[in-house]
Amino acid sequence: MMDYRKLTDHLILLLLVAMVAFGIAVLVRLAVLRAGEDVGTANLAFVGTLAACTVLYIFIVSVLANTVIPWALKKLGFKPRPVEDEAKPGEAPAAISAPAAEPIAAPSPITIPEPAPTPAPIPAATAPRKPADIPQMRKNIAASQKKQKEDNLLLFQDYAHRVVGVYI
Repeated sequence: MMDYRKLTDHLILLLLVAMVAFGIAVLVRLAVLRAGEDVGTANLAFVGTLAACTVLYIFIVSVLANTVIPWALKKLGFKPRPVEDEAKPGEAPAAISAPAAEPIAAPSPITIPEPAPTPAPIPAATAPRKPADIPQMRKNIAASQKKQKEDNLLLFQDYAHRVVGVYI
């Protein structure tokens, strides 16, 4: 049985229907040409057949989804899913509410570290760097980038534990 919530199932179904409709339209076009009509009439029959197949598909899907499938499920003995009560304004839905014995503590505010100070501008009269300094500069830059990534990861983990962890 198809899961209609998945996009790929919809695409597979639509591609299959489109290919069948295209095949039927091609056969109708060839039949019109074989009957001795001109190309314009055959093309018009092709487009008309595609339109008719589209309308027929939409009609069949709507009838099946709204009438036949619920009737068949009822005849086969499947029980409908219970409808969940909607939460009143200001209340959390029942699916994510915590047990009554454990009140949910409000998350403490997250402190965001201050950004690193921007380096002072380079004076115009500085001497050019020696080629021996370049590998050390690369190591320093890589180390600072690694430290910044680790700081961002720790900040995200702290945020996730404080905000999302309350509901888990």
